[in-house]
Amino acid sequence: MDGNNFTKYLKEKLLPNLPEIFILVMDNASYHSMQLDKAPTTATRKADTKIWMQEHDKNVEQHENKIEKFTKEAIASITRDDWKKQVNHIKKVEEEYWNRDVGRESEIEDFIISVGMNSDSEDESDDYEDQDCESDQSMEDYNELMEGIEPIMGSDDQDTAGPSGL
Repeated sequence: MDGNNFTKYLKEKLLPNLPEIFILVMDNASYHSMQLDKAPTTATRKADTKIWMQEHDKNVEQHENKIEKFTKEAIASITRDDWKKQVNHIKKVEEEYWNRDVGRESEIEDFIISVGMNSDSEDESDDYEDQDCESDQSMEDYNELMEGIEPIMGSDDQDTAGPSGL
């Protein structure tokens, strides 16, 4: 339903069938009230805005000239210091984003999967020690993460690969 359909319904169907004296109660549905000859908004196309302004004796060309004049004046009013402040502000914001991103990267632990390497030792932590483990705490963290994870064996190691032979 829109305003035009509602108006048509009102004139052709509803009003002719009402008694001479009546009270009509309506809610605030948008189609119950229409603004005729609405002023243009920022969503209105430029051509439609020009037509509306011409119909209302608005000098379109005069307004365009004023807009251009005001724009040029605004740009000319920007000083070297104003520009420098804006550039510094942008640099500060960029640095904040950079620091936030680097901070997140440091929170992510490395997860390395070695493919095609066999280990004859029972203790898989030997491979980790080769990667320059920095502290005993790191080794403990690694062992805790790897607990319950079995290495995948090649086809020649099927007897130790587990129940499914994988």
